[in-house]
Amino acid sequence: MSFLLDVHMQYQCQFKLSPVLLVFICSHCISVYFENDAFICDSLCSVFSPLFVTWKKVVNGGEPRLRGCIGTLEACQLINGFRDYALTSALRDRRFPPIQAKELPNLECTVSILTDYETANNYLDWEVGKHGIIIEFVDDYNTRRSATYLPEVPAHEGRLYCPF
Repeated sequence: MSFLLDVHMQYQCQFKLSPVLLVFICSHCISVYFENDAFICDSLCSVFSPLFVTWKKVVNGGEPRLRGCIGTLEACQLINGFRDYALTSALRDRRFPPIQAKELPNLECTVSILTDYETANNYLDWEVGKHGIIIEFVDDYNTRRSATYLPEVPAHEGRLYCPF
């Protein structure tokens, strides 16, 4: 089984973990799920950080298309977090049907370790491609809403600034 690995560390990683290793862990997790195999990294380390796992699928040599992306803004043990979110983003992202075993050779995995949260001074106080953004507000029905955009999302969408 082969995977196309696209390694992006969205922030300067202060941890002594190889980005290739983190992508391998995510790829291994989904392979283990489909092959009912054993997870090999259970006690690798105990580093904690917020994280996201993104799956993209390449079809007919075209641009990779989003297939799933889920993570957590709360710090969790990276190894367990990547194992859990590799599967959650592959199988439970409500925007897409679950990834199937036959798709594995065409998948790219990107892992994002989030660090150094800071509060913006205003809505323009961030750099596209460098900062992710978390938008939080209460709607007209008094329901709390939020959205998270990893640093590469606005850049991929061609945004030079936040339009709102």
